[in-house]
Amino acid sequence: MRYVLIGAWGHSGQVLDELATMPGAMMTGLAPALPGEDMEAVRRLPVAAAARCCDDPLRMLREQRPDLAIVSTRPDRIAPLAAAAARE
Repeated sequence: MRYVLIGAWGHSGQVLDELATMPGAMMTGLAPALPGEDMEAVRRLPVAAAARCCDDPLRMLREQRPDLAIVSTRPDRIAPLAAAAARE
């Protein structure tokens, strides 16, 4: 299962820890949910070693076509980004 991370807010670390225990699960991309969001802490995680960084979450979704998209951002941005992930 290929997954991407959009944003690094809230409890994303717990989700990533759980996915790290799943055989075959691999983070392939990460992108900020908001312009200028710092994703450096996520980039340093071992689970993100193979992930490609992208500045535009929608472009990342179109290009990578992941099996799963984790949206971890401010509450007012979750629904629009989750809907966009479902469309892509």
